[in-house]
Amino acid sequence: MSKRSGRKRKISPPQSRQPLNKTLVVGIIIAAVAAVGLLIFSGQPGSNAVIDPEPRNDPLSDKTDLGDKNAPVLMVEYSDVQCPFCGRFHKNTLPLIIENYIDTGKVYFVYRNYIILGLPSFRAAKAALCAAEQDSFWPYHDYLFANQDESDPTAFSSERLEIFADRVGMDTDAFRVCFIDDRTNDQIEIDVDLATKDGAESTPTFIINGTLIRGAQDYEVFEEQIEAALALAAESSNP
Repeated sequence: MSKRSGRKRKISPPQSRQPLNKTLVVGIIIAAVAAVGLLIFSGQPGSNAVIDPEPRNDPLSDKTDLGDKNAPVLMVEYSDVQCPFCGRFHKNTLPLIIENYIDTGKVYFVYRNYIILGLPSFRAAKAALCAAEQDSFWPYHDYLFANQDESDPTAFSSERLEIFADRVGMDTDAFRVCFIDDRTNDQIEIDVDLATKDGAESTPTFIINGTLIRGAQDYEVFEEQIEAALALAAESSNP
């Protein structure tokens, strides 16, 4: 389990051309400062807790979430696209969950942005929501993880994010209009607020039918929790 150093992160001014929601930017800075000295990247199991994840109603959820909304198990992820452990989960573990549980109608997967690494992460989350408007959220999301580099402040610059959009086959003119506009800012702010309410303190954080799991665990950890949730759901439906 790795911890950030006690040195405060200096957040550089945004390189993007879009106006930034002042409340959201302040929240991002507060989150980054508050994270100093706390666990940020989690690769080992954290303490589990039973919580009821806050609902989210947004116009893009059908394009960013995966699976059947009526599935017996709800799995929520709070993620930052600059987090290497989040990248590991999405590369190694999520495909197995998709194959065995999401595509089979057993799990409904909800992805939410938890911006803890400053403005580059905000820009990338904003770009991914613009990709969602073109039904390209997941291809773009995967491309972001494939190109993450927290040590490079230009990794998720406005210019590179637009290049990514072109490489996944998006309409770059429409992408640019969305990215410059602030219409996706509110959704990111909602996600960050929900992360706080749901008890997320690190990335990635997951909630599986109310059970909070911290860290990019091995597939078997998620399998065990999902199977337990499925068994409990079956008992509840057949008293």
